[in-house]
Amino acid sequence: MIVFYLVSNSEENTSRACELILNAGFAHQVFADHAVDSFRVIEGMIQQEELIRLIFLTKAMLFDDIERLLSQEIPEHDFRIYSTPVTQVDGATGKAIRERLPDGIQSSVTPTNPS
Repeated sequence: MIVFYLVSNSEENTSRACELILNAGFAHQVFADHAVDSFRVIEGMIQQEELIRLIFLTKAMLFDDIERLLSQEIPEHDFRIYSTPVTQVDGATGKAIRERLPDGIQSSVTPTNPS
């Protein structure tokens, strides 16, 4: 399992992504952090922007399928997508994820990441 993170500055795109993820069955619950501060250097100056971060647990093998779905349905997105492995989860949540989430949508496509 992984914790999947999707970060964007677009409220509209993150709301749409949340709907797509839940309707496709890739997660049974999505959390949204609003007003996540991001800092980076642009042309020698530190710039700040407020971002929205979606967080959810899912199966690691679904990473590429989720990324593909989001790119197909929201081609103009600015998403930053990454994940971290989950080594432990409570029994009820683990069972819900194993029973309700698909094993993989398109296994014929070569994965873009090693997870």
